[in-house]
Amino acid sequence: MTAKGHREGVAPNPMAPGRGQICRLESQPESDGAGRSARIEDEDPDRLLVSLDGPNARPSAGGHHAMAAFLEAGVPFDGVLATSDVVAFGAIGALREAGIRVPEDISVVGFGDIPLAAYCDPPLTTIHVPAYDVGLVAGRVLIDTIERRPVEPLLRLPTSLVVRASTAPAAGFRQVPAERLLTAS
Repeated sequence: MTAKGHREGVAPNPMAPGRGQICRLESQPESDGAGRSARIEDEDPDRLLVSLDGPNARPSAGGHHAMAAFLEAGVPFDGVLATSDVVAFGAIGALREAGIRVPEDISVVGFGDIPLAAYCDPPLTTIHVPAYDVGLVAGRVLIDTIERRPVEPLLRLPTSLVVRASTAPAAGFRQVPAERLLTAS
């Protein structure tokens, strides 16, 4: 999304209020069992956390409730980065109910590249995660742990951005053709 002119974080931009800001929706179960669907963190007002316990145990419901709460808070943004495609689907539903168009008004990016992402309306831009490789690596780590073999503390797998119709450049953003970037001095 930053390549399309959006900037991470939702703190107001004094140069262009409400433009180029990204809302991050993060899945994080509540530890107190309160069943709250969304809240803006007191310690970090730039983060909206989606709770998936209680009555909002479905990620799409959590994404919907979190986006509705974020819109109600009145924090300006024009991009959403969700921690899963399903959370992004819920966020898109809440945006539509509020009369906000995706991607014309707000861009939305999911994470996971589940098959349904290509067929929702609009088709969801997402981060592709190699699910088979994740399972394969997890199985190897489990076997190595059981057999008391050393396990790498951090394993990275390749991801890729799958651009679909849920994203558009931020207002006022002018994209420079790649060939001009390569020849610019």
